[in-house]
Amino acid sequence: MEIMAVEKMAKKNATSVILGSLLLFSAVSVQGVEFFSEDRYDQMAAMPGSSLGAPSGMVSGWGSVFVALGGLTHTPGADRTDGSLAFGMGMGDAVKSVGSAISLSIGSVSPDGGAGERGALNFSIGKFFTGPQLGIALGAVNVAGWNDLTVKPKHSAYLAITKIFPVEDHPIIVNVGAGSNAFADVQEVKPESEVGAFLAIGVYLSPHISLIVDHTSGILTVGTSIVPVAKVPLVITLGAFDVNERVPNHDSVSFVGSLAYSFTF
Repeated sequence: MEIMAVEKMAKKNATSVILGSLLLFSAVSVQGVEFFSEDRYDQMAAMPGSSLGAPSGMVSGWGSVFVALGGLTHTPGADRTDGSLAFGMGMGDAVKSVGSAISLSIGSVSPDGGAGERGALNFSIGKFFTGPQLGIALGAVNVAGWNDLTVKPKHSAYLAITKIFPVEDHPIIVNVGAGSNAFADVQEVKPESEVGAFLAIGVYLSPHISLIVDHTSGILTVGTSIVPVAKVPLVITLGAFDVNERVPNHDSVSFVGSLAYSFTF
């Protein structure tokens, strides 16, 4: 029974990481345009994402609000589509002093299979240095919330560093860092006692589209992020999850996607 419980937790953690992280870190990254100095990009209301699960070192500031909806097909161990909703806001000023963001993610928004079965409060604090185009953030996931699982996941902490390489009109954004628990390898039997590294690279083909390779929790995800309309802060992110077939009891690649909308007040 204990082994079954651990396997169930691992499967759910994998789903929670990719959905929760995709929503939170893609939504936060849409604020990155205010940090970027290239002329073609400052005309955008939002930037395409640079991560599919790895935390970002760029933290939103006061006056920014976001909402995001995401989904994952063929979830590990359940073979159904799972959805998540996230919303949050920024505080402070990451450029002038220190910025922070607080958010709430709600899992299983579909009515079949436990709508709202899990929820997590998340927090991050960070600083962005405009000269080197470098952001550093400390964050915590699942600080508080609820979970209907028999084994409730513990909170996870992380350190993320984001570096923008302004390669002419095609910048490259690299997110790298390490985190505990949920960021440990998905095959760890006791992830709460482990720390795992993560890496995501976003290559911007234009101000409207980026290509992303992400390695978080030992899971390889590849995809793209699109801003269809320059003046509308709507970001669409699409990807293939578990390309390296790392997740236990997950025998095929899943499709993952999200819609994130941000605005300022």
